[in-house]
Amino acid sequence: MNSQKIIIYSLSWYSRAVYRKLKKDYKNIEVVAFVDNDKTKQGKNFDGIPILKPSSLKKLSYDFVYIGGRESHSISQNLIQEQLIQKNKIFLFTKNDIKLEDSQLKENNKIIINILKEIKNISQTHSIKYWLDFSSLLALKRNQFFSEYSDTDISLVNDSHMKILLSSLQHIQDKLEININTKYNKIESDFLKEGDLLKITLTNLTAIEDNEPIYIDICRKYFFQNKCFQPYPNGKLFSCDKKHFDDQDWSSIHNIQVPQPLFLEDYIQSIYGNDWRVPNNDWQVSDYKNII
Repeated sequence: MNSQKIIIYSLSWYSRAVYRKLKKDYKNIEVVAFVDNDKTKQGKNFDGIPILKPSSLKKLSYDFVYIGGRESHSISQNLIQEQLIQKNKIFLFTKNDIKLEDSQLKENNKIIINILKEIKNISQTHSIKYWLDFSSLLALKRNQFFSEYSDTDISLVNDSHMKILLSSLQHIQDKLEININTKYNKIESDFLKEGDLLKITLTNLTAIEDNEPIYIDICRKYFFQNKCFQPYPNGKLFSCDKKHFDDQDWSSIHNIQVPQPLFLEDYIQSIYGNDWRVPNNDWQVSDYKNII
């Protein structure tokens, strides 16, 4: 049987996951390249496979381009409109196609819970308020593993608390066997100061070619005119009512007490819509209800 030549679009969490699955389970499939819009990735390689710019699709020989993730629909439409690919050459994959085995999900979830326990201890020591957020709340309400989602989301609303948490995590970084990355605000505004800590990302140490690290994203929200906002790199803003972050509620899952926003179901509905209780394995960025 002739092998199929596959190109994977982007080098995202979704794309790395589908690559590993193809590599492990489908010996008749050859991944010939990744293509990515990110210029910092172009010209490099992942597991020995080149990362190219999307215009390379016109020159490459392949059977299908695999596209997944939260923007897969808009990406595929753009590629067709730009005449870089024919529609019948696109294969859209969803979370169902890349789900980890239960043993790996359990192992990853143990790592996440261990880190969450340390964050809870730090927060209690320093009187820091924080909340589980976004898809982590779906995991909480659906009684799923946190590891079933691409990341575990935590929010804080105080810059000094963000920096205390960062410093405390750095002191136990070796113990937790994690990497820590940060992002700071560069533009002064009415609600954010230059140098405010916007994001802390925690990942465990692993060979990314073989296993995806767990990601814990700790992000800064801010209050402005009775609203709560969170900035994104693309200039968009998450927006919700301030009342959800005026205090904390607590729930228990996987043998740990975790903090959550107030009026939780209303909050989740404001993000994911009325059908949030039913898992959507083909969730798209455009489905968010409160991104402005």
